[in-house]
Amino acid sequence: MAQVYLSQRCAALAIDLLVAAIPSYNLWLLAQAQHWTVLQPIAILLFITLVLLRDSLFVEQSIGKRIMMYQIVRKDHTALRHNYRISLLRNLSLFLLPLDIIRLWKGRQRLGDKWAGTRLVQQAGHANFKRITS
Repeated sequence: MAQVYLSQRCAALAIDLLVAAIPSYNLWLLAQAQHWTVLQPIAILLFITLVLLRDSLFVEQSIGKRIMMYQIVRKDHTALRHNYRISLLRNLSLFLLPLDIIRLWKGRQRLGDKWAGTRLVQQAGHANFKRITS
């Protein structure tokens, strides 16, 4: 099995954070410009929601994973199709990111993948399809 390097995961996460930050930051700027303070917590909640549900919002994979050509699948090899519960379970481990980084560095499975019963695979349409460890 080929291994997904930590740097590849970080690149996909950075893309996903940027995608979530764009609408959230624009809403924050609107709140600042118009002095609508009620929109500030909504902008923060929007960002958190987009990050936690990113794997199920954009047709089976997040935008960062799509660019990096990875996909999250269940243990039975089925793709996440708007399964918000699994996406939420999987991404809650971001609150324990340092622990997840240590686990990945040691070659162990991400906590989120363990909790959700998922794993990271190279996109099925890719010419050199290989299973990727989580």
